[in-house]
Amino acid sequence: MRIVVGVDFGDSGVRAMREGLRLSKSMPACELHLVTVIEPSEAEGKGLAALSDLLEETRQRLEAHAATVASQVDSEGHGWDQQLVDHVRFGDDPAESLSQVAADNGADLLIVDTRPRSKVERVVLGSVAEALVASAPVPVLVARDVTTDAWEKTPKPEPGTPGLDLKKKRLTWTESRVTFGRRNTHVSGLI
Repeated sequence: MRIVVGVDFGDSGVRAMREGLRLSKSMPACELHLVTVIEPSEAEGKGLAALSDLLEETRQRLEAHAATVASQVDSEGHGWDQQLVDHVRFGDDPAESLSQVAADNGADLLIVDTRPRSKVERVVLGSVAEALVASAPVPVLVARDVTTDAWEKTPKPEPGTPGLDLKKKRLTWTESRVTFGRRNTHVSGLI
């Protein structure tokens, strides 16, 4: 399995990377592709040698950042068997750059995080996560901290029901007509 993770060196990038590391840990031979995007404004007015230095510095920063996050996630000190691949891209659209890395590497999943923004910022700047959910070539997982404390609990939650064991049950399609007042309603479904 190949997982692409968007990394921005902030808290949101750390959450996305932690989720990618957690998922990849449970999958043998998983490749984790860490992607950071350099905006053109950072490269503006620099010569070829300076651009090369910027790329190398960013790649080293990404590698060090990944090692730090991996050591925080791996509290038992077992290390990682998964292959970590660094990608540094130039581009003014991070969603497009992440999608292209996913397509180029045959990714199975793309992981990003989102940072809180005001309504005005969302309208003006947009959201990389929203753009990816709408147009990425692979499924997108938006990593978040688990914060259910702010939600009021349901007074009487319904109990869970066991799911179907598809290996033991035979599914059949049924159809019936149910009459409600003067209307005929067609009902069909799996049993």
